[in-house]
Amino acid sequence: MINIAILDDYPNASNFVCQALKSCGYRCDVLHSGEDFLMQWPLERYDLLIVDRQIPDMSGVEIAQKIKNACPSNIPILLITSCFNDDGISACLGADADDYMIKPIRVTELIGRVQALLRHTSTQKSAHMNSDVGNVFDYPRAMNFLK
Repeated sequence: MINIAILDDYPNASNFVCQALKSCGYRCDVLHSGEDFLMQWPLERYDLLIVDRQIPDMSGVEIAQKIKNACPSNIPILLITSCFNDDGISACLGADADDYMIKPIRVTELIGRVQALLRHTSTQKSAHMNSDVGNVFDYPRAMNFLK
């Protein structure tokens, strides 16, 4: 089963995203603070991370950068933002996010973007498994980096 982490400080927003994804058969964990998210993330095997860009204790951009630096294993990150100007979009994509969505979230677009990110990651993993180089998750490195 595909395991997805959702970080949004607004319970209504995160529950909406979670219910939409669960209706498609995905498993979801909902977290409401950046600190909780960074503590939970190394303990779970998430296939996709959905992160709101503006969290009170830490920005989604900062979280995306920390995760990509700690674990270069291509876990896709979808940033959700209410900024629809070029600077907001550029900040999302410049933060090593794999994709972004602008609020309000539309269910069909959310499902489509999640499926595309997972499909892309699945293709990369298949190609990688056939190569001689291993991309192993380094748990101690991740924990040290996230501190």
